[in-house]
Amino acid sequence: MKSIATLALALAGLSLSGQNTQAALATPAAIFTKTITAGKMQYLGTPFVRPEVSVGEIVSVSGKLITVKPTSGDVTYTTAEYSGYTGAIGANEPYIIEILDGDNIGYIGFISASGATSGTPATAVITVDVAPGTVLAGSRYAIRPDWTLESLFGPATSSVVRGTTVRSQPQTAADQIQLVGSNGRVTATAYRKWNSAIENTTGIGSSFVWTSTGVAGDARKLRLPYSAGIILKAVIGSNYDLTFAGQLRQARLRKEILGYPRSNFVANTSAKDLPLSETGIQIGRGNSVFNADNLSILDVSTGLTAQYYLHTDGNWRDADDELANAVTIAKGTAVIIKRKNGSTSPLTGASAVKINPALVY
Repeated sequence: MKSIATLALALAGLSLSGQNTQAALATPAAIFTKTITAGKMQYLGTPFVRPEVSVGEIVSVSGKLITVKPTSGDVTYTTAEYSGYTGAIGANEPYIIEILDGDNIGYIGFISASGATSGTPATAVITVDVAPGTVLAGSRYAIRPDWTLESLFGPATSSVVRGTTVRSQPQTAADQIQLVGSNGRVTATAYRKWNSAIENTTGIGSSFVWTSTGVAGDARKLRLPYSAGIILKAVIGSNYDLTFAGQLRQARLRKEILGYPRSNFVANTSAKDLPLSETGIQIGRGNSVFNADNLSILDVSTGLTAQYYLHTDGNWRDADDELANAVTIAKGTAVIIKRKNGSTSPLTGASAVKINPALVY
């Protein structure tokens, strides 16, 4: 497996603008801080991605199998180089493949299996979790590592996320990072655990480890899927700033939305507070919040969510039918999208929800 340079949080000197070296690739780097409110639940989501490791052209697509021809970056794949992820410390990073142009631009799929390059020109077969639909031969793609606990929240030894202070304390004594699965329910909870018999009083130290109910042993590689929301339950104390840093994608995102009654946690993929009218999100319309798909935004101070829907007239409205086009989704946060009662079919392929690209300042 080829080594990957983890993006350092020392990007603080970079501005939110950059010069593209390849159209639609996420070459500009950016950074901002988000205040975590102590003692509250909040929905988080990163607008950034990790740097691509290989780019090239799509040769063909058959269901979940994508035949690719790498042209730059890593152009010689070995078997399972971009798969084999288990979340365990000794296994591969999680990887995703992104379609960069064509009708299905913005598709992002988790790579569950990857083959070696062979032939002339050299091609390889990538297996993804969700079929991308019709993708024209010649469309460009990128492979990049996905986020993990360590790459997003930092090393356990020094992360600003609050951990336990005594080895015997349960996860409820620390900030809890909760991942939501395809059933709309929490599937794993991760936290910083202090493993020394000596009480920790500083919040940092070599005896901190990332641990999770979803991974046996060290959980630093637990996957935090790009574009998916994360629930963070912060323990009581002082507010603190969490740094988000990475690369800005400049292509739209195609997000699969599962059917009713499942909840879909979707990140704001823009690096600014984004008004609903600028998201480009098109969900099932209706003439009231009861007969349309809903988008919910969490009020951290109250712990309550406010529901919004896309009216048949094309405007966003709240549950009281008041105009809500100017309501914003804060940067670094996520929303919940839920299809209306009875709409059990998912929105995939050409029907997937499209979210406008991140803005470059």
